[in-house]
Parts: sequence; structure tokens; C-alpha cells
Amino acid sequence: MRGKYIALLVAAVLAAAAAGVGTAYVRQAGRPTAKTVLPTHEDMQSFVQTANDWITERQKTADLSLYMADTQNGWRSDGQNLFHTTDGGKSWDAAAPFYDGGAADFLDATHAFALAKAVHDEEALTGISVYATADSGKNWRHLALSGAPYFSAEGITRGVDGFSMASSSNGLLILAGDPAAGSHESVVFATKDGARSFTKQADSLRMPNGQNTLALADASHAYLFINGSAAPVFMLATTDGGKTWKEQDSGLSPRFTDVVPTYVPVRMAADARVAMLSVQNGTPAAGAKGKTETADARMRDVFYTLSPDGSVAGKLTELLTDLPLDAKSVSMPDAQTIYALSRAGGKPVLYRFQAQGGWKRVESATLPADALQLQFVSLSDGFVLQKDAVFVTTDGGKTWVKRPL
Repeated sequence: MRGKYIALLVAAVLAAAAAGVGTAYVRQAGRPTAKTVLPTHEDMQSFVQTANDWITERQKTADLSLYMADTQNGWRSDGQNLFHTTDGGKSWDAAAPFYDGGAADFLDATHAFALAKAVHDEEALTGISVYATADSGKNWRHLALSGAPYFSAEGITRGVDGFSMASSSNGLLILAGDPAAGSHESVVFATKDGARSFTKQADSLRMPNGQNTLALADASHAYLFINGSAAPVFMLATTDGGKTWKEQDSGLSPRFTDVVPTYVPVRMAADARVAMLSVQNGTPAAGAKGKTETADARMRDVFYTLSPDGSVAGKLTELLTDLPLDAKSVSMPDAQTIYALSRAGGKPVLYRFQAQGGWKRVESATLPADALQLQFVSLSDGFVLQKDAVFVTTDGGKTWVKRPL
């Protein structure tokens, strides 16, 4: 995403799935033109259970993340510490003693931003501390956001709805108020000086409760993806640096699904704004108009290009996978290439999309299983994060070398 990954903030972008949840399906993807046999109850039950188990495991490891700026330099988090590498993941140095698991954003090999709680007393008015480094974590500049105009006794801020830096200077911070009746109002702040100061942009941004991912394409354009809400997927976009936000039509029409869909940003850069919707057309409800439609025992992962105003410009491509995809399952090293990591037949499988050739499977005998995150920094150089290791490829995913953490 914009040559960077919005680490930790993604957290668990997939909400807990439940069979029989009314939701939505991709309108642009269209319906199958050929008649297919409806999966048996046992097939669907097995698929849904496997998808739910996968979602649960992803939630457990949501705080573990990796961002490589290039083949040698990068960052990772274990949910309690931030680490930095200069040798391609062979060794890692602790880089943020203040860190307590808050949102972090890594721009390149040297610039990073991280949030931490300014006050840990549950009875006290909780504030947010913003830390910034320009030397790979050797030194951090600190700004505490507490007290007026950021916090008041009438509107205590409980958490962070989103944090993202478009550059080493420009970024947005969205602070969430207390949730009520399925939604809450948030306060939007902008920085233009690298988190030395923040200016309030909006103080009554209403959004549904859910799990959020904020992505900036530049200082003016930002996109807030909300998953797990009653919507069930939701996106807000701003074109004026956070002052005003508009709900965007995600191109969904009511259908029925057995697995909760996920809508996430994949790449946010000057050359491409790409979002992915991972959705499954589930078993039609008895008596519903669509009961003759075919249920999917696979996930349909649709990649969309977004306009600067946040609306869907068009469909880039589509991929069918055995498991749901999320933001950590996909990587775009450039505007024309997508890598996606999933499973097929119980084994890990890597797919590659290129605009001129479509989707192809990358054959590999060393592709690691139980991957937490995939990232390619070029067409040939990529990384896979596991709980206790980083795997590296230099040939586009054909061979992988393990580097223990």
C-alpha cells in the first residue's frame, strides 16, 4: 500500500463469521452464466467451518505484522514490541521501548510513527501519545494529545478509529468516542508537520461500530474501511484532508452469505488506489427469491480500482480461493501486479496476477504454511511472516529460505 503497509491498525479486519447472516454480494462480479450443482449440505458445512476456523486464527495473531521497505530494511511487531532490521530479516533490533501495542505506520526504512496510551489509569482521562522517528527507531520524538481540545470530560475518547501517514509530514488521526446504538461519533485530526502538532478537522464524524482501516493516498484523499458492522462492509472517503467525509457505494446488492465479507485497502499510491472485497455467495434462505441460485463453497475475491473521491472506478480482477483473503494475504509491489497467499487442498498456494497475463499459480515446494502475512517489495523479492520466522524469496515465490526470529 503506497509502498507501505498500515501495520497493526488492520488488527482483525474480519469479524467473527456466523452462518445465516444477512449480508451483501458483489454486483459487478455478476452471476454465473452456466448452471452448476448446488454444493451439498456437508460440503457447505465443511467450507463454512474451515473459513470460520481460519478467521478465528487470524484474529489471534492480528497484532503480529511485517513491513519491509526493501530487500534489506524493514520493521515488524510482535504486538508488544517494535523491531527493525537492516539485513533482510536475519537479525532484528528492538526499536521502541515505549510501545504498548497501539497503531503504527511505517513509511520507509527510516521513518515510522506509532501510538501509545498517554495515561494508563482507567479512572483517568485517557490520552494518546504520538511517537515519530526519522532514524530507524534510534530516536523518537513524542507528542502527548491529552486535555482540551483533544479530550474533555463531556466526550472521553476511548480508542483510535484510524491512524495513517501519507508522507513523513502529512497524516490523519481519528479518535473514537463511546459506542452507542450501533454507531459512534469520532473526531478527526490532521498533521502537516510530521506529528509535531495536530489540528481538528471534524468533530462529529458518525460511523457504524466495527473494525477500521484508515488508508491515505495523499494529504487530501483518505479512505476509511469499516468491517464487521451491520452494513456489513462500509467505506467513507474524504477529498479535503478529513474535513468532510462521504459514504461510498461499495457496489453491493443484498444477497445471502454464510461467511462475513471483508472490504480492505490493498494499495494506496499515486499510480493506483486498489481495494479488495472478499465475499462468498452463501446458501439461499428457504423461501427467499434467490433460493434457486448457486451457493459458493469458495471465496470470491474482487479487486477494485477506486476514484480519488472514493467511488468504485472499476473491477481490476477477481480470484477464487478456498479461504477468505484479508489485507495481510495480498500484496501489490506495483500497480499492475498482485500476489495472493491462500490454501488449496489443505496446502499453501501462491497466486500472481499481472495485467497482461491474468492469474497464475506460482509453483513452489518450499512455500511456508501457516503464514501470517505476505509482502512483495518487487516482482522477484518477497517475504512471508510466521510466528517464529520470516521466509524470503528472490525468484518471485518459487523458492523460500527460512530466517528464524
